[in-house]
Amino acid sequence: MSNPVTASTTPVHSKMVDTVADATITADPTVVEAGDEVMITGTGFPAGVDVTVQLQDTEGNDIGGPVTVTVDADCGFNTPITVPEGNTGCGRPLWSR
Repeated sequence: MSNPVTASTTPVHSKMVDTVADATITADPTVVEAGDEVMITGTGFPAGVDVTVQLQDTEGNDIGGPVTVTVDADCGFNTPITVPEGNTGCGRPLWSR
């Protein structure tokens, strides 16, 4: 990998953080190159709510645009995100209501 991007599973901002104690997100794989896809999985959210996923670099700059998903009846979601070309460095998924 010439320009890997690392996706951690630490949410850096959430309007739901105080009300959804069991909500978690994971990224798989955790290291990808620009142009590759990372699968973001959320669990423990209230069913039916919209969750916005936004990748950010370590300086807090957005990588690509936000992706909004609706939490399913099992209180989770899966959404693939492609890391845009030209992005390097560390990234982390950002989620909010």
